Amino acid sequence: MKSPSRFLEENRRTLGISFILITCLLMVRFIVTISNFFSVDLPMRTFMGINILFFFVLPPVILFITANKMDLKTSFFLPFIVYGLVYPVFYAFFLDPRTLLVYPEYYVSYLIGGIGLGLIGLAGNKYQSEFGKSMILFTFGITIILLNAINIIPVFYFVLTGDITPLLSIPDLL
Repeated sequence: MKSPSRFLEENRRTLGISFILITCLLMVRFIVTISNFFSVDLPMRTFMGINILFFFVLPPVILFITANKMDLKTSFFLPFIVYGLVYPVFYAFFLDPRTLLVYPEYYVSYLIGGIGLGLIGLAGNKYQSEFGKSMILFTFGITIILLNAINIIPVFYFVLTGDITPLLSIPDLL
């Protein structure tokens, strides 16, 4: 059995990428918690822009850039596990852990998103050697993430333009 210090030495990069991904995904919840603590109201447009940045833009970019140094299995399973299993558990602790952690349907959306992020990790791994396959995997990964978050297009339009009209089509948002 390996000592903990030797394990950390061998897996420092993988643990660092995992920590960056989970921090990036939870950043919006941290911002909401801190702003509630200091009684600061964020404008809705700013809040949604931060949400898009930390949840839909940065994780795929970070993963695509850093996945070239991982082996093939790790480049898929690391984001899948972080996004599909670890993030929902951490996020549930901000909401209601007793209810959400035992509710199987809660994990389905995150597992699908984890598959999309895992495909982006595979694309980042194959980018140097097989550019065509890499772009196909990246496109499938982004497509899965966008289909999983179907309301992202009206929200993105609102953040860019400030026009609230597309948000009115999203049920139970306003």
